[in-house]
Amino acid sequence: MAIKINSYSCTGCGTCVLLCPSDVLRLDEENKATPVYNSDCVSCRLCEMSCPFECIEVVIRPFKTAAETFPVKQYLLGLGVDPSTLPGVSTH
Repeated sequence: MAIKINSYSCTGCGTCVLLCPSDVLRLDEENKATPVYNSDCVSCRLCEMSCPFECIEVVIRPFKTAAETFPVKQYLLGLGVDPSTLPGVSTH
């Protein structure tokens, strides 16, 4: 997940800061909205929907499956197991 803010369009009204239930956004030294606690964002999109100037976009990235993040084939081979002999094990 990422919060994109168009700093050229942001007027610093603070609506997004006030409405964020996770307290992710702050106004920076230039009085522009900025995400400071991205990992706390719950992707509710209140900031995006409430911005009167439409300068905020919440980008939700799809989650990776365990097979995409964990090298199953290498792990099994390291254990001396031939992955092709196991039904239902994806080794792509």
